[in-house]
Amino acid sequence: MEKIVLLSIVATLLTADASAYKQEDLDKLQDTYNCVKCDLRGAILREFNLTGTNLYKSDLRKADLRKADLRDTNLGDTNLTGAVLREANLTGANMSGAHLWEANLTGANLEGAVLRAADLDYARMKGAIFCNTVIPDGQRIFKDC
Repeated sequence: MEKIVLLSIVATLLTADASAYKQEDLDKLQDTYNCVKCDLRGAILREFNLTGTNLYKSDLRKADLRKADLRDTNLGDTNLTGAVLREANLTGANMSGAHLWEANLTGANLEGAVLRAADLDYARMKGAIFCNTVIPDGQRIFKDC
């Protein structure tokens, strides 16, 4: 019984630490809109205006980007595993090579976005807008134009 409790405590500590963003990276994002390779795991960026931001190769696992304005943002090779992007505006965003495993893109606007080589396994995309969108295999689709 003691081993189970100890393992539970260790698992909780590891999980909590794994989802904590670096405050200095969040400050850099807010000050410069240029945050390459930043650690923003679990950051709450709900309804933030991040238009034109460079987040190349950043770690945004489990970040809350609900209704965020991410137009023309560089999210290339960014880890968005488990991120919440519900109703986010991703018009013109570069998401090439992004990891969106289990991300929630319900109702997101992906018009003109580039998702070439992105990992969308188990991503939720109900109601997402795809117009002039480059999908992972490189094809351009015009589903919602």
